[in-house]
Amino acid sequence: MSGQKLKYKIVLADSKVHKVLYNFGEPGAMTESGLKEGIKDLPFMEIRLNPGQHVVNKVEGSAQKVLATVDSFPTGMVSSADMKKV
Repeated sequence: MSGQKLKYKIVLADSKVHKVLYNFGEPGAMTESGLKEGIKDLPFMEIRLNPGQHVVNKVEGSAQKVLATVDSFPTGMVSSADMKKV
């Protein structure tokens, strides 16, 4: 939305998050992991939620907790190399 290039990619497989990749520099030679230098495979934990589900979350930097109800989830994303086509 801000027009900046994304520095991350989320790889989905079988309707689940498979990998989260982050570009922290210019890609170079391949590493032992099979990823190019400058691309990091980030650790993550997928937590599945359903519409109507109640969730409790801690406010960052505080002991305060917030109760919320999940309303809906986006089911798609639009992207284009040409911002005029979005």
